[in-house]
Amino acid sequence: MLGQNPKALLTGATGFLGSHVAHMLHDQGYELVIIKRKTSSLSRISKIAEDVTFLDYNDELFEKLSCMNFDYFFHIATCYGRGGETPEEMLEVNSLFPMKILKSLKEAPKVVNFGTSLPSSVNAYAKTKNDFVLDLREKYPELNLINLKLEHFFGPNDGKFVNFLIKSISDGVEKIPLTEGTQVRDFIYYKDLLSALRLILKENLSGDIPLGSGNSYILKDLIESIKETIGSSKTILNWGEVPYRESEVMHSVADISILTSLGWSPKYSFEEGISEIINKSNK
Repeated sequence: MLGQNPKALLTGATGFLGSHVAHMLHDQGYELVIIKRKTSSLSRISKIAEDVTFLDYNDELFEKLSCMNFDYFFHIATCYGRGGETPEEMLEVNSLFPMKILKSLKEAPKVVNFGTSLPSSVNAYAKTKNDFVLDLREKYPELNLINLKLEHFFGPNDGKFVNFLIKSISDGVEKIPLTEGTQVRDFIYYKDLLSALRLILKENLSGDIPLGSGNSYILKDLIESIKETIGSSKTILNWGEVPYRESEVMHSVADISILTSLGWSPKYSFEEGISEIINKSNK
């Protein structure tokens, strides 16, 4: 950590993962500056909002940034394309926007990029996320970069696939169309992701860092376990109704040896994470 109160610039801090990262950094004494859209809800970070400097994403943003210095730049904002966004919109959020931020700063901070383990050939999301890293390394070869190659992370109200399944099965929807579910995936609970990030920052690591649980899960088994944990027999899991994508990745599991060599290991199994989500949603 740089000094007693390092200064960090964040994108995506009003979202699920970004808000948890913001809380973690705040608790560790970081001085936080958060870039947000004018319409963004601050509900996820309301408890720390008084201690944070907010900058709206507008025409004046980059001029304001040009007068500021940071120890860290956490690029967490992500556009997955699930809301109907175009490839151009994904490119803007995932790659062009953070590059504009770096170009506006007088001095380059250490960049912590929340990237992806997926190859660029999978979809526009993966390509734009990976293109950002390629551009960084080409245009800023001396840049101190932590590129987190994230596997599937999940947690309460994250708005992603696991919570969709939990809600659908809990609500007793008639059926859920799925692929055959033979993909092997790595799922990491958000609390384990945060503990790994704390270690990465403490040890001042850099470079590509695969970040997942390191455990291999067959997708079908995981989804069946969610249904079993909820205890619902109404919803039909319609395996094989959805075809695999042409570019489907059938096996994606993080090599977490960088982290385990430093004594880190995940504390939550997939089932424990699911149980915690269900318990919180029932309160």
